[in-house]
Formats: sequence, structure tokens, C-alpha cells
Amino acid sequence: MRPWYGVDFDGTLVHYEKWQGATHVGAPVPLMVERVKKWLDEGKDVRIFTARVYPLMTVMPNDNIDQVLSRFEEVTSRHVEATQAVLAIQTWCKEHLEKVLPITCVKDYGLVELWDDRAIQIIKNTGLRADLDEWAGETDEPFIMMGAEVIQSARIAPQKIYLHPFTLANMLSRPDGAHVEIGYGSPDPLDLPQSTVLKMCKLKE
Repeated sequence: MRPWYGVDFDGTLVHYEKWQGATHVGAPVPLMVERVKKWLDEGKDVRIFTARVYPLMTVMPNDNIDQVLSRFEEVTSRHVEATQAVLAIQTWCKEHLEKVLPITCVKDYGLVELWDDRAIQIIKNTGLRADLDEWAGETDEPFIMMGAEVIQSARIAPQKIYLHPFTLANMLSRPDGAHVEIGYGSPDPLDLPQSTVLKMCKLKE
């Protein structure tokens, strides 16, 4: 199964405040639109993941909407509203992405990432939320702390850098020899060999 990236529509790809009908589409979110374009340029399979198309489940770019509806024994007003949403999203895709993407509300084993304004990410196999503040509030387990060597190598003012367990888990899942970026989004993120970072980690005292 080919891996694919799921991107929510309302609130993620387009601005959303409240439901205004199946055919209404908010203004595009520039950062997310550019991110999706980059993925498409890289040849990634990107699909719009939205409840708008329920109960049609999945509509591919070349699907005939009448044929999609023919799959159902009974066509309700919800089916009709979903087809209106599909057409509105497809029109938006042509205008802002220059191609029509698959639209689905179904998660399968090919899904590798889901980008959604409502999703809460957890640390795998723990039940713990991946955002730092919530993690600190839900457990008494210690954070991982970077040693002084990292501070020196970064040539920044002496201070303790706390490495979130989710970041550490990502590092451990990477192949040997991989580099790890600490402080993503900061002016001077650290780019260090995985082995170096793991040696510098120690439990908070």
C-alpha cells in the first residue's frame, strides 16, 4: 500500500469559523497550501481528509460523482450534501493546488501523517500527549535533559535544554548515523549526529 499524507480541509487548508453549508469554502491558509504543494512536487500522495464527504467515504479525482452515488441503495440528503462538498473542494483544489486531490474520510494503513487542527498527538504506546505542557501535567516521570556539551557546541548562553521524550523517541526510531535537529523553528537549531545526542542525554536529577 502506497503511503499517503492526510490533510484536513476546514481549519487546516482553509479558514473555518463555523459551518456555512457544503458549498462554502473559506480563504486558503497560505502556509499549509505551500506545504502541500511542496509535497506534491516531491511526488508524495496527498489526500484531503475531511468529514465533509461522509458517507461517500472516498472520492478519487477521476470518479464520476453519479457513479459514486450509485454505490448506495438509498441516496439521502446527506449524500447530496456530500457530493456538493466534493465538487466545492475539487474546484478549490484546481484553483489553489493546480490539481484535484483524492478526498476521503477514511483512515487506512497507508496513512503516514495526518495534519488536522483538531488532532491531539500522543507519544506512541504511552497514552501521553506529545505537547510539552500536557506531558508535564500528566506524569511524574522525569524529562530528558541535554548535557552541558550540547550547550557548549551550540555556543549559546549556559542554560539547561530539556529534550521532550517524544523527540527522543523519534531519535531512537531513526537509523544509525542519522542527524537530529533540536530546536526546530528556532533561529539556530542544533543539527547533531544521533549518537552524539543520545550520549549527552541524562535523566533530570
